[in-house]
Amino acid sequence: MHYLYDIWVNWFDGEAEGYNVCPYHEWKRTDNIEMVDQIPVIYITEELYDYIENGLRQLPKELLNFIHKKSYIRKGYSRKVLEYAAIVTDGRGILAFDTLGYDIPLRKSRLIPRQERQVYEICEKTDVMHFDVPKQKPMAETGWKIERQYMTGLTRRERELKTLLFVGLEQLKRTKNKKEISYWLSEWEGTNTLYEVSHLTIEEVWERLYKQLIHGWSEKHEEFLQQLLRGNRLLEKYWEKAQMLNKNKENQK
Repeated sequence: MHYLYDIWVNWFDGEAEGYNVCPYHEWKRTDNIEMVDQIPVIYITEELYDYIENGLRQLPKELLNFIHKKSYIRKGYSRKVLEYAAIVTDGRGILAFDTLGYDIPLRKSRLIPRQERQVYEICEKTDVMHFDVPKQKPMAETGWKIERQYMTGLTRRERELKTLLFVGLEQLKRTKNKKEISYWLSEWEGTNTLYEVSHLTIEEVWERLYKQLIHGWSEKHEEFLQQLLRGNRLLEKYWEKAQMLNKNKENQK
């Protein structure tokens, strides 16, 4: 078994989508960054890597047994054993995970570039390990889940705001208020579409708005999000937090 030592990890909790586990250049001072004393490196198949990176599903029992109590994290002057933690790679992507004692990858992290190179070096001198991927039902879909291709190329802040936009869009859908959904479609398109969509169902009007918002991210998206969240205190708090983090980042430059 191969190990890495003195590894910096930035844990993202409960992330089912790999694009929300930020690479090193997007880490922030306020993130949950820890030092791991020792952690095994496992070279796995592309199928299993994708299963772990983009899901919160039960890990193969053989993999759990293989990494059981092989990792240690530094806590002051003592070391704490991690029940199930490892760095996995398919030779292209790299991901550290910790199950917090359960059988699903509840915490995930990328590595710093120097330690990523060490993982690739390990891949060059070891073989792929094969573990059976558990056959499970697909995870429940939500109306605001965004597929990876629609997040590609966006910054961390843009991904966070885009996710927030689609949370708001899902809430709008749940109102089942055609006039309100049509109003927001008009706001986005910049035209009076109320008459134009009169023959469409609520679902069709919402889908039209969804298909236009899903592509990319722009100032227009951000302005639309700000308007959509107005009056929604819960989502407004997330917006204000994102704005504050962005302001702090600008001040640090």
